[in-house]
Amino acid sequence: MIVPPLLAKASWWRVPAVVAVFNLAIELPQFFTGNLLGGGHLTDVNYLFVNVVGAALGMGVFAALPQVPAGAALVDRFRWS
Repeated sequence: MIVPPLLAKASWWRVPAVVAVFNLAIELPQFFTGNLLGGGHLTDVNYLFVNVVGAALGMGVFAALPQVPAGAALVDRFRWS
């Protein structure tokens, strides 16, 4: 739910794409250090999937929240653009 207020035009495909890119940027180094250097973190493709699905659900909540009168004020309060 943090990504939509940061983007000027948050669309349904942009939010999960941004989350997927950031998640890959975190998980890939953990994967390589875990396999090459013996790091302690286990990576799993399910982390990526669950984070992207969570981003889509958060976008849905963010899109539905302005439909409620009190929710519109809350969304405007936290929108950065």
